[in-house]
Amino acid sequence: MSDKERVDTNKRATGNHHEKPGVHEVKSVIPKRRQELLKWNGWGYKDSKFLLNSKLNQLEFSGN
Repeated sequence: MSDKERVDTNKRATGNHHEKPGVHEVKSVIPKRRQELLKWNGWGYKDSKFLLNSKLNQLEFSGN
C-alpha cells in the first residue's frame, strides 16, 4: 500500500477527509461560563495588579 493510499484510508476511517494536514482544533482560552467571563480581563483577573514598591524600587505583581 502506498503512502497516499494509507493516508486516504485513514481519512475515510476517521472521517477527517475535510481537515487540512497539520491543522488541529484548539479549545478556546477565553472562559465560556458567565461567572468566569465576568472576571476575565484579557490577560488576568480584575483583582490582579502591579504595585510599585518604593522602598525596594521594584515593580510587584499582586492577585489571587
